Amino acid sequence: MSSKRFNLSRLSIFIGALAGLSVGVPTMAEEVSQQASEEAEVISVTGSRIKRQELTTSSPVTVLDKATIERSGVSTIGELLLRLPSVVGSPSSPRSGGNNDGSATVRLRGLSANNTLVLINGRRVSTRGVSSSVDLESIPFDAVERVEVLKDGASAVYGSDAIAGVVNLIMRSNYDGLKVNVEAGESRHGDAGQKRVSFTFGGNTDKARWLVSASHFNDDGWMRRDRDISNEADLRRFGATGTNLRSSKSPRSWIYSTDYERLGFTAVDGASWDPNSGYNLDDFRPFNGYWSSAPGDASHCGASEQCDSFNYHDYETGSNEYQSTTVWVSGEYEIAEDTSLFVEYNSADIRSINYFAPGALEFGDNIIVSANNQYNPFGEDVIVQRRITENGILRPRDADSDVDRFTFGVKGVISDWDYDFVYSHQRSKVIETRGQQMSLARLRTAAGDSDDCLARTDGCVPLDLIGPFGAVTEDMMGYIFAHKPTSIFDNTLRFLSANITGEVFELPAGPVYVAAGAEVRWQDASVNHDVGLNTGDVAFVEQVSDTKAPTRKIEEAYLEAALPILADMPMAESLELELALRHSRYSDFGSTTTPKVGVRWQITPDLLARYSYSEGFRAPTFGELYTPSQKGFVNDTDPCTTDSWSSLPGCTVRAPGDLGYTSLTGGNQDLEAEESKSFTTGVVWTPESLVEGLSVTFDYWNIEQTNVVATYGATRKVTENANNPALWANTVIRNPNSGAIIEVRDVYENVDRRELSGWELEGRYDLNGTSSGDYSFQLGVSKLKEWVDIEIRSGVENRTDSAGLVTGGASFPQLKVNGGVNWTQGDWEASWNISYIDDLLDSDNDVVELPKVDNYFKHDAQVSYHMPKYWESKLTLGIDNVFDEEPPILASTVDGGHDPSTYSARGRYFYARVSFSF
Repeated sequence: MSSKRFNLSRLSIFIGALAGLSVGVPTMAEEVSQQASEEAEVISVTGSRIKRQELTTSSPVTVLDKATIERSGVSTIGELLLRLPSVVGSPSSPRSGGNNDGSATVRLRGLSANNTLVLINGRRVSTRGVSSSVDLESIPFDAVERVEVLKDGASAVYGSDAIAGVVNLIMRSNYDGLKVNVEAGESRHGDAGQKRVSFTFGGNTDKARWLVSASHFNDDGWMRRDRDISNEADLRRFGATGTNLRSSKSPRSWIYSTDYERLGFTAVDGASWDPNSGYNLDDFRPFNGYWSSAPGDASHCGASEQCDSFNYHDYETGSNEYQSTTVWVSGEYEIAEDTSLFVEYNSADIRSINYFAPGALEFGDNIIVSANNQYNPFGEDVIVQRRITENGILRPRDADSDVDRFTFGVKGVISDWDYDFVYSHQRSKVIETRGQQMSLARLRTAAGDSDDCLARTDGCVPLDLIGPFGAVTEDMMGYIFAHKPTSIFDNTLRFLSANITGEVFELPAGPVYVAAGAEVRWQDASVNHDVGLNTGDVAFVEQVSDTKAPTRKIEEAYLEAALPILADMPMAESLELELALRHSRYSDFGSTTTPKVGVRWQITPDLLARYSYSEGFRAPTFGELYTPSQKGFVNDTDPCTTDSWSSLPGCTVRAPGDLGYTSLTGGNQDLEAEESKSFTTGVVWTPESLVEGLSVTFDYWNIEQTNVVATYGATRKVTENANNPALWANTVIRNPNSGAIIEVRDVYENVDRRELSGWELEGRYDLNGTSSGDYSFQLGVSKLKEWVDIEIRSGVENRTDSAGLVTGGASFPQLKVNGGVNWTQGDWEASWNISYIDDLLDSDNDVVELPKVDNYFKHDAQVSYHMPKYWESKLTLGIDNVFDEEPPILASTVDGGHDPSTYSARGRYFYARVSFSF
């Protein structure tokens, strides 16, 4: 095989070295330096499909190479990307809190995961269910050669979803031999154990190369009750900013008359039911488990018999139990000179389990204990709220995920033009179960007339919801626990693509390079639920409906060009213009055309300036478009039911009731695509003549996003409508006579626009050849200047800036810093890395206005020893979170007193790894 080759420029070498600053010391510098005096293969860099000489384009790209990934000490791609300073907004991960479906996503610039495009070897990847988010857990971690993160809009180059940027995972493809890795770790708490066994086996011949990489990974997780910060849901223990977030859905029954005007009782401990006389009315006292009436002594609440609220943190997961087996297979065979066939296969078998507290029946479920129920001593129908914990049945979310991705094609060179034709078929299937749960229909039957219950032929057992904890017997539970909620998420991606790139002609300043191509994609997605979920018969689980989207066909064509304008002039070693244009046509919502313009100005050999402008779009997901409308209960107070109703313009009468209302949620087929305009500008400085080994980049970025797809929330709509009847007049539907809310329509909408901006600084200094070894120092800084939602209400523009805030449970730190040092001497290596997250203000806190959430420092250390005499083995020992830094307290969240998606409560973590190469 032959290929075009070029000599690497000095600046390109340093830019290639400036990689992975946020997670550890990159070793790409070593690899590129070895090539400096040699010829290197023409390559393309993420953000451009043009294969050409320069390693830098007009857009900023961070590269995390294999050595950087190994030094990070992480076990998954999701964990690796979470450490990037440009990732904010609380992305999802199985190790980031218990309320997780087992998947991992990335949020560049704090935008939703749907706005960051994930690629494998520059090609699209199947997503999960009806979303457009790729589950990073399905990517074979050990098979990843490097990760390239483009921090710029790239819809013109790659299409939909690349508004915030692109994560391109470059997989290993060229390895000769066998390498085996074994690693294990555990937290200082004796939990969170992780184990991984993997191997990579590959070979090369004159005409072929092949590689197989497989791994098995196990993570034991941990429970919230095993961490001081998360073991208690009453956050008043954290001081004046704390809220009591214990649940009133308690193992102690909360009993009311059906008009909610009388009773409010619960049974005292020791109350017992007599088959002849029933319960004694003296066995009941006022219930005090509602958050505002719970005892004020938070430290005593857990042990007090008079504290009726429920600490659900005793039962919930802090980090998921998790197992995965992943396989990556690749091969390439030269069928003729300059023509090769290639194939790639990725499979992942993943199981993730997290636990929620046992289920409850709520007032909104309208469970009436009949006056004729044998356990009811009140002589009238009563309504009851109660959590059934007698048998310890939890609500596990058991997600079994199977992913298969198969890609093959032909590539080669014709008259110095590189081309490829590719076909890919990919499928992701997730089966999610919730364990044995209660049937609302059976609850109502068993709580009803006892004689009617006993007369049934389905095994009905009269249910005691009146008595104290322990009153619900095994026979009673055997009847009411009748469901095992199951959902199946299916997603299929198929595509055909053709690409060509090369030099078209020569200008006085140099060659003009172009890339062009076309792609046709077919996407299918569905979500299917069992009967219990579809009918809303599962207690404490919202009713959901099946989603079956029509096949989405996308036809695309793009053209990209790199035009040299100036060369070899004063203050202009080179000046290059980069242009790209993509046209996309969707079968289900229309067409769009997106451009990109970039400027790359090599001012001197040591100084590069760059600028890019791009327009982007994101097609609405299947879920946002096609999820069927479904009704749910909102457990919140309508302002028109309160004593101040007459002062609210939207309340014509005082509405009845105060315990919630019905909302209608679902997809909206009238949605438009999200659109964006973004630009970046920056400089790259490599002052080799002044300080050998120093590299610095600085980039300013700005994104304006319009037609943002989201829901406003039923509670917000009701509140705003009560204060201004012109707002949401068509979505908050009331009975014209009584004023009661009939329904709140809260489907997906194109809600507003956003303006985001910030800057990033990355630097590296290599100090080699000292008597004590080689050193590499690195620093990565990301500053979020603004993250503004802009809404128009009654002709008035309302701006809400989330930068520096915790809002909606997500953290948007203004400043994130990572830095560290790597040392090498002989067979020894060591690294020390420091992560910093700036303090925040908690806008979710209802007790104190904008309390401070402290800043956060974390230190990681690793040492390795090479033993070449023993099968080329390498032993690595590491400590993550050396000083056992706890997450900063967030006293307004149900997620364990902190933001688990931004910080980890795992604590100090020790790990060891050994590898053998043959």
